[in-house]
Amino acid sequence: MHGTHFKHLLTLVAISTTVLPAQSVPTRRAVEVLRLGGEDAPAPFDFAEPARLVVDPAGTVYARLPSDGAILVLGPDGRFVRKIGRNGAGPGEFQSAAQHGLIGDTLWVVNWPTPRISLFSVDGNHISTWNTPFDLGQRFASPTGISGLFPGGRAWVLPGGSPVGVLGRLMLPVLIGNRSMTDPDTVTMVPTPRGMSIDGVGTWAFDPMPSPPLVAVSAIGAGIAVASWTSAAPGRVNIRVVSPSGVELLRRQLTLEAQPVPKKVRDSLLALGVSKARQPIEAARERAQRITNR
Repeated sequence: MHGTHFKHLLTLVAISTTVLPAQSVPTRRAVEVLRLGGEDAPAPFDFAEPARLVVDPAGTVYARLPSDGAILVLGPDGRFVRKIGRNGAGPGEFQSAAQHGLIGDTLWVVNWPTPRISLFSVDGNHISTWNTPFDLGQRFASPTGISGLFPGGRAWVLPGGSPVGVLGRLMLPVLIGNRSMTDPDTVTMVPTPRGMSIDGVGTWAFDPMPSPPLVAVSAIGAGIAVASWTSAAPGRVNIRVVSPSGVELLRRQLTLEAQPVPKKVRDSLLALGVSKARQPIEAARERAQRITNR
């Protein structure tokens, strides 16, 4: 709605793990411990978009606000401590803060779309900023940069788009390597772009059901976890954890109960997807009609 600003909540939960009798997989329970923001929240808690969170071992929260180009630092009790970074194109500034994480007492923040990374001390002092473009045989959209940092001069890349000029969905690699990506190891292959895709029309950020593989990267540098399954056996989920050096730390298969999607839910999601596609489909039809009439 034009002129309307929606205020978002920042919610922090604690995860406790218990193992029930005759269970091989621990049961995890989430308990809300902190909630900030909302419709009438004062600055700096008047979030105009969902904040992305990283929490250090002491409980300090680093909340990334992409469009603000800033990291909001909060104490364990939710008290405002400081902001790190700001909008701009200079060192320590961001067009959009795309990723962030911690390596010890150093905060790293990735800029988008210009591929560069800035480092800060946790007390907010800017340490350095450097560009991170690299060429991997046009496997990624341009410009390409590293997605985040690991300890020991290591980095990772999660592809965000298809090579320029290529239509349709491709499988592209998730990589671990040095910060110049001259020695990349492939962790897994992911479909890109994700979401609903119609050949010759476009792709939309509409992906209501999880599709394999799911990739999670540790914000404190512990590694990359990958969960995968097949449509033939959706209840058998294969888990892999890969260290920053590229060594596989864990491989496990979980047997879960697969629940079919009710027909009403499926039909509703299909209708929503079609409504998102209707405008570009009609535009494509008009273009085709104009060409036919020439």
